[in-house]
Amino acid sequence: MIYSYIVKQKIQQTFDDVNNHRWDEAVKAVAPDVHHRVSGTHALGGERHDKAALLRWFERLGRVQPNLQSRSITYG
Repeated sequence: MIYSYIVKQKIQQTFDDVNNHRWDEAVKAVAPDVHHRVSGTHALGGERHDKAALLRWFERLGRVQPNLQSRSITYG
């Protein structure tokens, strides 16, 4: 019960970090060998295989979609 609460809070904080362009905070807890993929042949498409590349992707996200707001979806 407490564990799931903590996890939900961490996820919500990450969405808040992304919405407020705090990219360093958003990738802080990401594994160094992350595999992140966005399908499609467009400005945000492609794959990233490390933390630095993911950080650059978030920075690009902020340039391409500066007003984007996302929210987490909670289950249960």
